[in-house]
Amino acid sequence: MKLDVTDLTYDPVWFDLGDARLNIRPFPASKSDVIFRNGSLVISGENQYEIFSYCLVDWENVVGADNKPLPCTDEVKQKVYDFQMGGIPLFVLKIVRGFDKRKADQEKNS
Repeated sequence: MKLDVTDLTYDPVWFDLGDARLNIRPFPASKSDVIFRNGSLVISGENQYEIFSYCLVDWENVVGADNKPLPCTDEVKQKVYDFQMGGIPLFVLKIVRGFDKRKADQEKNS
C-alpha cells in the first residue's frame, strides 16, 4: 500500500465565488463527529455548521447592507450558514468534500 502524504496540508486555499473570494481549509477527520446509521453516513446540521465554520477562514469582497466589508467572524458565519446566504455554505462544504475526493482520486490513480 502506497500512501503519499507529501502534498497534504491543512493550509487554506483561496477560491472564487462570484466576485467574492473565500479562504477555505480542509476539515481534519479527527475533528469529525459523524456517525454511520443503517449503512448511511449521518451528519447533523450542527456538525455541518462546525465544518463550515472551521473551514471558512476568511473572505474578501463580501459586504454588508451598508456596502462596508463584512467581517468573517463566528457570529456572521453563523447567520450566513443558518440562512444559507449567498450560496456560501453550500460552496464551502462542496470545496471541503473536494479536498478529500482529490486526494482519494490521486491515491487510486497512483
